[in-house]
Amino acid sequence: NVRQKWLKKAEGKVELTALDVALADLAFWFGFSHSELEEMTLDEIERWLNQAQRQIKANYTKAAI
Repeated sequence: NVRQKWLKKAEGKVELTALDVALADLAFWFGFSHSELEEMTLDEIERWLNQAQRQIKANYTKAAI
């Protein structure tokens, strides 16, 4: 069914978009390079995102350099 294929494809794009946002946040917050991020497992990404969320909730800031 074309509709099911389209929905499945759209779901993949949503997941990719969420992953892209998460990776961009990690690059900004911790300074990871593109190659470092590509080598991370999803578990590692999740741990770093949890750390970033904890720091944000604790009102940490990113100093301008």
